[in-house]
Amino acid sequence: MTITRDAGNVKGVSWVASSESSIHNILNTASCLFHAPLQASLFLSRGAGSPTFSRATKAWALNELGILEELPSGCAFFAGARLVFNSVRTTSEDFSNAIWIKTNCTVVGTNVIVCSYTTSLQRISQEASGASARAVVIGTAYRFSARIRRVSNGAQLIQLTAVSGGFGTGQYANFSLVDGSVLAVGCIATSTLVAGTTDTYDLSIRCVATANGSFDIFNVIFINSMSDARTPSFIGDGLKSFELLRAWSVDVTGYTASYVPEYVSVGVVSAPFFGAGVDGAKYYETDWQGALISAANLLGFRKETAATNNLLHCRDLSNAAWSTKTNLTADKTATGLDGIANTATTLTATTADAIILQPITLASAERCASAYVKRITGTETISFTQDGGSSWTDITSQINSNTYSRVQVTSTLANPSVGFKISTSGDAIAVDIVQNEAGSVATSPIVTTTAIVTRNADSLTYQISGNWSDTAGTAFVEVAPLAYSGGAIGSATNGLLLSTLNSGATAYDGTNSANGPSGTPGSSEKLAFRWGSSAMTVSSGGIIGTPGTYDGGMGLSSIGIGSSAAGCFKNAAIYNYAMTDAELQGITA
Repeated sequence: MTITRDAGNVKGVSWVASSESSIHNILNTASCLFHAPLQASLFLSRGAGSPTFSRATKAWALNELGILEELPSGCAFFAGARLVFNSVRTTSEDFSNAIWIKTNCTVVGTNVIVCSYTTSLQRISQEASGASARAVVIGTAYRFSARIRRVSNGAQLIQLTAVSGGFGTGQYANFSLVDGSVLAVGCIATSTLVAGTTDTYDLSIRCVATANGSFDIFNVIFINSMSDARTPSFIGDGLKSFELLRAWSVDVTGYTASYVPEYVSVGVVSAPFFGAGVDGAKYYETDWQGALISAANLLGFRKETAATNNLLHCRDLSNAAWSTKTNLTADKTATGLDGIANTATTLTATTADAIILQPITLASAERCASAYVKRITGTETISFTQDGGSSWTDITSQINSNTYSRVQVTSTLANPSVGFKISTSGDAIAVDIVQNEAGSVATSPIVTTTAIVTRNADSLTYQISGNWSDTAGTAFVEVAPLAYSGGAIGSATNGLLLSTLNSGATAYDGTNSANGPSGTPGSSEKLAFRWGSSAMTVSSGGIIGTPGTYDGGMGLSSIGIGSSAAGCFKNAAIYNYAMTDAELQGITA
């Protein structure tokens, strides 16, 4: 059996039988009621209804470049795919909206910006303070872009600049709407004539934060000449205007300076928007240069359970929360997982057996401590603990000097104390996002500063109607779970479930169960089960398990993906008939 991914095809995969007598398992046949590729979108390629996704807190993940990125509340994560998130608030095309501040100018209709009859700073912008502003740190890079059309007898020159908080006053660019010429000051700017037009340009500036602070999108400003300084007084006549067609602002930290992200609208389409769960967010199966990301790297929808990082200042180990520092210096001077200098910590041993610890007061439970670690100097032993050094885990073989590696230790204990020991004087390591959470495995990064932080659970469901028949059917999914527990397709208790035994899978209809084949599951598996004619059968890795009795109803109110589970899920499919043994073996091999 062969599996291929159709480039640019929303169906995601095509299954073609090479050995089975039946080919009814091809995804685009009528027998496939439901297919959720889950490689870059929550949308179905086959089936009824829209996805229902929720996560009521922000989260963090490593993007396709391995760079740490922040995901807004309600935004799903697809491991290996490229996310473009337009951080413009409320609307990116209707500039009459009050979220856009008009300083000495007016908006006619939704997008014609008209100057006033004054000599003053004249601009349209988004600005905010406090909780509504987006925080930046030194080194954060953003692309601020606008599509602008020149109008007859209208403004000929435009300036783009970031709001000053975090970005200072030294980064801006002046653009000509007549010939597309650019004068950039302190930043990188591009001007591209929109295909098929003679008067419309996509204008863009790349700005890098020069101070810790906040910002809120950018300014589009009337200017008098290409030599004008930042935010000049414009000599207005009450008539000059331009059409502002779209605006977008995207974090491009870690990408090459030439990267100009695609436009993703805000306030234009309705939920579920572009398949990522929040307005303005869209995932792509291409890299920043437009080349297809390999299917092997598109790991699927990352499903997380709720988790709390109980360690404070998890990136800044120089903070006093790391109360034990013996024979070592801790400085926030390392380049972190976000690709930004001075966001992670350098630990340097000043004598042998240097130790740093942060104690936590917690009841006894199974707990996992984890950290991203990279060697800076030396070759000798580095150790990690969560019991205050009563026991140390040697992580020397797990880390290197080129990239961050995640290390973790698990044990059942009360009042953990998490930290490191560097055995040799002069040796140094970089450390980022140290975590202590309940459970046996480390979940995705959770960034803390002065308080512990909880990332709420992801929930992804689809409707039953039109997608599932209790009479007979087959369900399939590819999984790479953090732990084999919870649901795969169905609910947390019914349907196809994950199991540490039975090669990763079991099925339950609310009354009866059927196990997958005996064996310990690998890091990823293809799992399937069929039901009908009073029997259920589970298959994993091309092997059939022992059939069980089926009571005639699965007891589901919705089709959940990864319910109460953690890991990556993709290519969830449901068929309207119970496959043969040979077909089950074929699709799970």
